[in-house]
Amino acid sequence: MIDPDVRILDLDPRQFQRLWDVLFPAPGRRLILIHDGSRVVKAFDTSRGLRPDLLTCDPSDPQALAARLYGSDRPDQVLVLHLEALAEFYTTTHLLYDCDEDGDVYLQRERLALDDEPELVRYPPEPRGLRLAGLAYEQWEKMLALVPHGRTVVLGVFEQDAIWASLILRMGGGQIDLISSSDAVLPIDYRAADWHAAGRYMIEQVTERIGQPFIGVFCTRAAFLALVAAPDKLSQLAACHGQSSLWLDPCPPGLLQLIAGTQVPQRG
Repeated sequence: MIDPDVRILDLDPRQFQRLWDVLFPAPGRRLILIHDGSRVVKAFDTSRGLRPDLLTCDPSDPQALAARLYGSDRPDQVLVLHLEALAEFYTTTHLLYDCDEDGDVYLQRERLALDDEPELVRYPPEPRGLRLAGLAYEQWEKMLALVPHGRTVVLGVFEQDAIWASLILRMGGGQIDLISSSDAVLPIDYRAADWHAAGRYMIEQVTERIGQPFIGVFCTRAAFLALVAAPDKLSQLAACHGQSSLWLDPCPPGLLQLIAGTQVPQRG
């Protein structure tokens, strides 16, 4: 999905970090216990530091221990990790790496290997495999496979009339061969009358400088956060589209038909 020789062009680090934090949210507070099968050798709280009071915990049933600590300490996540299994996991995943394959394929294989290791316990349980914005890795593969060669996917997220985050992806040979942001196409001092005008200008510049867009998604920050969090993304997309907090330009006809089928009034 991501070409091993992908080109990174003017990727704004602040915008990318904002997208990363939303699309790959990390637990706010974790309890991490490392044990050797009979005793806890290290306990760490990401908010409070070392937790010597947890060294007396019995790790013989790591799932039960993780569930109990989750209920009593109220962290966002508990990790109970067997020391030898942890070392073996990292050795194994290093051996899985192939420099000639897509980087995301390796990350998916690494995540699946983690999910298959019963002695590396995470609680609450997490969905299997990589996920982005709540969608499985395989779903993203299928969606991006619909983008023709040389065409682009454009995302613009706005806070008031300023760009809060953006992403431009170009497909080549069925892979993402370029990753960029608005920095590559908009002047540093660019100002627009409103975010709709900024989105239209961004599409024009992406067409001229990178590749004709296959789909462009432009929305307010609030609409973007709601879409990422929604379990039914199509219904949420239709709702935001109908409320004019999100617009699609261009939009594949099939997606427009799906949106129309939700019976949500569309923006004129």
